[in-house]
Amino acid sequence: MSTDGTTPLREGTVRQGPAGPVLLASREEATGAVAFPPTGRAGWTEVELGRTGELFTYTRVAMAAANFAPGYTVGYVRFTDPDGTPVLVFGQLRGSDTYRVGQPMTVDVQDLWEREDGTPVRGHVFVPAEGERA
Repeated sequence: MSTDGTTPLREGTVRQGPAGPVLLASREEATGAVAFPPTGRAGWTEVELGRTGELFTYTRVAMAAANFAPGYTVGYVRFTDPDGTPVLVFGQLRGSDTYRVGQPMTVDVQDLWEREDGTPVRGHVFVPAEGERA
C-alpha cells in the first residue's frame, strides 16, 4: 500500500514528473532492447518513456472482466524511449467515448477498481492528449 492509502496495480511503472505521471521501462544494457513494465533485473537500466504516446490500436470490450463492467476500452499506445526505440504499452483508455489510431494519448494515474476492503487500486491509464479529439 502506498502512503496515500491506495494500492498500486504494479510498483515501479510510473514516476511523478514535473508535468505529471511518466511511464518507466527498462533497457537491456547488452542489446539495447526496451521492456515495459520495467524488469528490475541485473543488466537492465531504467528509462523514462515520457507522458505522451500515439494510439497504436484499441478495442472496446463487451464482456465483463474480474474488476470491470462491460463497455470499457483498452489499447496499445506507442511510446519512444530517449534513444528512439518504439515501445508498445497496454492499458485502459479513458476520457472519451471515441478514439482513433494515431491519436496522441497522455499517461494518467487513476483508480482502476476497489479491493474488497475498499482500498482503491491505482494504475496507469491513457487519456486523449489535451486538445485532442478522435
